[in-house]
Amino acid sequence: MEPFIYKGYTITPNVHLAEAVPGKWVFEAATITDSDGNEVYVAAPASERPPLFDTGDAAARVCISQAKALIEAGDIG
Repeated sequence: MEPFIYKGYTITPNVHLAEAVPGKWVFEAATITDSDGNEVYVAAPASERPPLFDTGDAAARVCISQAKALIEAGDIG
């Protein structure tokens, strides 16, 4: 999935096929950059066993949603 712009920040979801479960996708982190291109936060799942998704798009949507929540809460920077 392509980077997503939200409230002046660029959210880049980092998703890949799960190594241990063929055909499933996971997200590692979302890289969040400000309008100047400076990385301000890398949002990573807190779990050691991240959720599995059937598609890369589904994993990216959840990754972006979590990053948007961090931006809304002001928990970046």
